[in-house]
Amino acid sequence: MLAGLSLISALLVLALPVHWAWVEREPLRAQHAELDAWLTDKAALPSTGWRHLDGLQVSSSSLRATPQGGAFQLELIVLNRAAHRLAMPWLDLSLSDSKGQAVLRRSLDPALLGPSQALAPNEQRKLQIVFRIDRPTAVAGYEVGLFHP
Repeated sequence: MLAGLSLISALLVLALPVHWAWVEREPLRAQHAELDAWLTDKAALPSTGWRHLDGLQVSSSSLRATPQGGAFQLELIVLNRAAHRLAMPWLDLSLSDSKGQAVLRRSLDPALLGPSQALAPNEQRKLQIVFRIDRPTAVAGYEVGLFHP
């Protein structure tokens, strides 16, 4: 009985670092390029990038009405200032009227905006989307935020 408990304890102690490495695989891959290359080649685990917002920023954005009426075009540039690859974030878009009241709020999947693969260190990526709303005359301002679901 004691030998069985010792064996189970030893297996649990050995499994703990393996479990930790699996849970933290994206940060480890982002910070260690050789590990990323090995996991991609040997284990066939594609990397989506580290889902971390530190280092990501919207360096510029614009929202303008399109000639089609009722439609708007949002353009922005997302910059990765981190020293490692980061996953493309989702966008939180809020449109407001002249009183600051919300007209529309949407979460936008990065795949809808352009290439969704991870951002390399110091990479800028231009994203754009055209969308329609019911009350286009009510839009007076907008805010764009970044997040990971």
